[in-house]
Parts: sequence; structure tokens; C-alpha cells
Amino acid sequence: MLFSIDGYDIRTRRDVDRSFETWDDFLDRVAEAGLCLLKSGPSNDALLCFHSVARIVPEAERRDLVRELRRRMSGLCERRYHGKVAIQDRRTREGGFLQSLFRRAA
Repeated sequence: MLFSIDGYDIRTRRDVDRSFETWDDFLDRVAEAGLCLLKSGPSNDALLCFHSVARIVPEAERRDLVRELRRRMSGLCERRYHGKVAIQDRRTREGGFLQSLFRRAA
């Protein structure tokens, strides 16, 4: 098992397909969980969450996954906080914080 979300054990994309109605439902849930983890700033829990999710998609799809999760998390912030809070990608030597998390998830 790579990780568990909402009581579902996830190892592969097939597990996601069996556990959630759609891939979009899964991404919405991951974005919500990621937002909760990032509330207090980047942490090991957030790192583990995003790293685990990245491992279930092919490497060629990870950049798009990062963008999609960021878009969904930004949308959640907009709805919850009415524009008063925004997702900002912290810059590291390797690029953005979320990008570096997904890049390392090989």
C-alpha cells in the first residue's frame, strides 16, 4: 500500500478506479486533503501525500498532475476563503515546492 485515503488502500491507478467513482473525484479528494495538510505550511505529511499520489501516475504525466492538483487546491481556497488566501508555490533550487515533490516521486 502506498497510502490510504477515506479508508481505501491505494497502490495503483486501478485501486483509485475501484475506490472512487472517477479519477476527478479522487483528485478533488487529494486536493482537499493536500490543502488541509498545507494549512500550516509545507510539512512531511504534505510531502508524503503528494509523493505517494505522484507514484501512481507515469512520470510523463506528473507535471500535468501537479498543475491539476494546484488548480483544484486554488479553486478550493477561492471558495473557502473568498480570495483572501492563495496557493503559492515556494521556490526551491529545483523549481517550485510542489513541482519538486512530484519530480522526486520516481
